[in-house]
Amino acid sequence: MQGSQDAGVRVLVSARPLSAHPTAAPPVTAVVLLDCSGTVRRLRVDDDQAKHWVDVARERSEVRVADSDGRTVYMLRGQTLEEVRAVTSSAFSLATAALGKVVAGLRDNDVCSLVGFATTARVLYDGRPRLRGSSLQDALSAMQKDPASTGLGDGTRMQDGVRLAAELLRSDPSTRRVRRLVIISDGIVEDPAESLRELDQLRNQGIAVTTVGVGQEFDEEFLIRIADWTGGSYHYAPKPEDIDARLAEDFGTFHAVAGRNLRVAARGHAGAVVNSVSQLTPQMRMFEEIRLKDDWFEVEVGDIAGREGLSLLAEFSVPWLTVGKYAVGELQLHWQDPESGQTHTSQFMANIECLPQDATPQEADPEVQDLYMRLQVYRGERAAQWAHEGGRAGLSTVRLREASQILNRLGESELADRFERQAADVEEQQVDSDRTKIVKDWVRRLGQRGKDHPA
Repeated sequence: MQGSQDAGVRVLVSARPLSAHPTAAPPVTAVVLLDCSGTVRRLRVDDDQAKHWVDVARERSEVRVADSDGRTVYMLRGQTLEEVRAVTSSAFSLATAALGKVVAGLRDNDVCSLVGFATTARVLYDGRPRLRGSSLQDALSAMQKDPASTGLGDGTRMQDGVRLAAELLRSDPSTRRVRRLVIISDGIVEDPAESLRELDQLRNQGIAVTTVGVGQEFDEEFLIRIADWTGGSYHYAPKPEDIDARLAEDFGTFHAVAGRNLRVAARGHAGAVVNSVSQLTPQMRMFEEIRLKDDWFEVEVGDIAGREGLSLLAEFSVPWLTVGKYAVGELQLHWQDPESGQTHTSQFMANIECLPQDATPQEADPEVQDLYMRLQVYRGERAAQWAHEGGRAGLSTVRLREASQILNRLGESELADRFERQAADVEEQQVDSDRTKIVKDWVRRLGQRGKDHPA
């Protein structure tokens, strides 16, 4: 690179399993925290269909009006309910059906429990071996036949459900087990602050939380916050096949953990400073908690799972340097072997060569540049979201259009068009909820859409 003030150096780091098929995958302890509220159990029909079926139910005295998360919900029963179920479905029934498929792939030494939450919460199925009286499949089948059988009410209070799930996860503290919490919800909860406090306890124990957003409308920002805070994944599942695919994708990584509790530390040399460490794949992620230890910049990443592992981008700011070769950055990766628990460390140095001003500049690595641009799109979307939440619509549209320009340069014209329409909606104060959710889901996966990067 040519010598210049505050030049940027970007380092791409990939962490992958040595083998695509681990021979000794660790056993899994998983808990599914299922939203059983009225809004999730609501059947998926349009406004005209809803009015028709409510009128039919009223004529038959087969409807009850309830309040769920501040919304009026019509709870059908009897013949009307059976007729509606024959032609439509709910997010709840789709989720329980998808769960039935993915848990069938668990192994004999895996443990999977089910906790439901609505107005209250309780353990719907305790998967611990000594307490198994029936099967999880039986419990899911019963809930599909009668979604109201959980008897948990119509509201949505998540805190007690998280607490019960945490007790189940802590009951087997074996370091050899992969422990995971999967939350399936519309994210519209009455106690978000209390729930996050409970989830923070799991985070401190290295338990990642996957969130799957279901339903016709939901609070995706709350579910994203949970996933990012705990090192898990966030999925948007608007259609039946999406729920199946997202759950299968996440459960599939449980048996492919190649490294536990990955921690990344970075520091600058020769006057360089660390700007950031961000995750690119399997999902884009900016770390909410950063530790500064002496001159080290540290982030807790979590487990390395799946055949593709994960990739990170470290960014350094380099001061004015004279012509010559320099080591400007150092990276250390610390992780535990899932079998033995032994800690391993890998160390890398970022080296640059500063050339005279009249020299031909070296070209940036096209792969790193491509992924960096994709990360900038994700940052732009996040900045737009935060600006919109803060009432700064003008700044939000600027960030969305900046991201759209980058997407066009990347050849992502369809997503660029969605960003442009999103910006126009923000200006007109009529944001399309479905498009917003799709944009956020796509952007988190934007690193996967780039070129495959080497190990």
